[in-house]
Amino acid sequence: MKFLIFLYMLNAGLTNPVKFELLIGKSINEASEILETDFNNDGMLYKHIYFTHFKEPRTFYNTPYRSVSLDIDRSDKITSITIHFTKYIDTVFYDSFSNHYGKPSKLLVVEERELKSESVDYNVDGSISKRISEKKLNFREGKFEENPLFIFWNKKEYQIKILNREGYMAVSELTFRLPTDQF
Repeated sequence: MKFLIFLYMLNAGLTNPVKFELLIGKSINEASEILETDFNNDGMLYKHIYFTHFKEPRTFYNTPYRSVSLDIDRSDKITSITIHFTKYIDTVFYDSFSNHYGKPSKLLVVEERELKSESVDYNVDGSISKRISEKKLNFREGKFEENPLFIFWNKKEYQIKILNREGYMAVSELTFRLPTDQF
């Protein structure tokens, strides 16, 4: 019976064996051991960013993810860790996560978008090969039901940021990082 209760809690997202925030300040080797994976920065533009991709999806609060990236300092200690989800976070994730980490400090909803510039490159067949656009966004504080672009939690020993990417790549990223004045 105890095993079934544990299995239910695991499936309900109430138990999360990895406390990502505890990896902050640790070495890459410690993160590799805890997450049972290897991190590398082959092909990365910035040498302080390490990345791993899992063959099989893992879950965090019942939300699937396939990759994690680390930002490290000069002494090879982790300053931030980002979970790259394979989908947009939903109400179930948000409610469970908020029950554990508390009410967010700020939810920022896009109030106004302004296209500043756009550049499009085309392939020989006329299909788009690259599109670069610069947008100006104005934000207001809102609620989760309004699909915020950013959600922030300020804790004493770390900060949490959720970025909800929009458009054809509608996925979410969750970052735990050392506290700073700016996120």
